[in-house]
Amino acid sequence: MFRTFLVANSIQAAPPQFDGVIQRVAELYGSRVIRATVRSPEQLPNVPAAETTSPDESNPDGKPSRAKSVILAGDFLESVCDKGHEADAIVVWHDNLLGADGKASTEMIADLVRQAPRPIWLAREPIRFPEHIVVAYDGSAHSGRALHMGANLAETLGAKLTVLNVDESHDDVAQELILSRAAGYCEAYRITMERVGVFGTAAVAIRSFAESSHCDLLVLGAAGVGYLRGLLFGSVTGQIISSAPCSVLIAK
Repeated sequence: MFRTFLVANSIQAAPPQFDGVIQRVAELYGSRVIRATVRSPEQLPNVPAAETTSPDESNPDGKPSRAKSVILAGDFLESVCDKGHEADAIVVWHDNLLGADGKASTEMIADLVRQAPRPIWLAREPIRFPEHIVVAYDGSAHSGRALHMGANLAETLGAKLTVLNVDESHDDVAQELILSRAAGYCEAYRITMERVGVFGTAAVAIRSFAESSHCDLLVLGAAGVGYLRGLLFGSVTGQIISSAPCSVLIAK
């Protein structure tokens, strides 16, 4: 599923610990890692092209690694989305998307996810290898992709998977049907899965569960039905993605 990861940085580079987490994930998938540093043309006056590439990195034993570093010149979002066509997932450290006030820019996050051609792994503190993955599932096609992505990650990484459904209408029957469907989709994966149904406001409930469960990665669909409809462009996304207590993966 993930043959290539694009790890993009601009002003704020991801901490070395997180780079180690992505490297470990890539090794388990047998994937390539492209480390892209984006600079404005003013910062790179002597670079005639939009991209420069360094020689492939080497492992301690001298053998070529499955990683390379590139420098991209231009606007951060445009450069990352353009380069993202070469990857299966785009990894961005959260602090690269801060606004002028030093707080997470919901607008920048929405623009990145809307324009990105691949899933977005928005990484933030705390830095932990994903041992517990939570997928917010509402039965829609987009959340179905999130479910399969989360299950694939759980299987590959040896992580626990929790499928969370938030029902704002307090309909026990409908919620059980959705969670049963999710369990059926996950039967093909060799994973430990837990189904959790809660009632309440979606953004608050999802964030609260992610925090109380101490999950390492929250997986969301790019859009959905019900409470996830228009996820990338509404207040739900701003509340979940901008203030999530862990890293977030947005499936596309």
